[in-house]
Amino acid sequence: MPAETESIGFSGKGGTVSISTDGGTTYTEIKQVKDVKPSGSKANYDNITNLSSPGNAEEFIPLTVNSGTVTLTVISNPLDAGQTALLAAFQAQTKLKVEVQYPTVGTQTTGLLKTFSAYVSSVPMPSMGVSNASTFDAELTISGLITDTPGTTA
Repeated sequence: MPAETESIGFSGKGGTVSISTDGGTTYTEIKQVKDVKPSGSKANYDNITNLSSPGNAEEFIPLTVNSGTVTLTVISNPLDAGQTALLAAFQAQTKLKVEVQYPTVGTQTTGLLKTFSAYVSSVPMPSMGVSNASTFDAELTISGLITDTPGTTA
């Protein structure tokens, strides 16, 4: 019988999202991010099925990869430099460099780091209610591929 292994999972607590408007030289953390929700990447293909195609199966060729979007749910703080920079990047349609730093898992000393370029495609006004913290959802449209830097262990 194989040895049992312990399952590993993690929450996002301790992770960060930072943006750079200067191509990645300096980054500003967006404070009070509550959720990071990626849409997922998708490959695009073209159907090249033709009269000479073998059998009755369709044929495809790969074309491009769409890296999707990332939606950030943020607890609003108009004094936060990262939130202010996010809004300014939306208004100017500035391409950002984005770092999503995941928390450490198990014996890691650094967690997974995802880096990509993106435009801020939507930043609605923050919500306002009597019994809830004011929040907003900012959507980032990824331009290009996502780079993964694995976490390190001691």
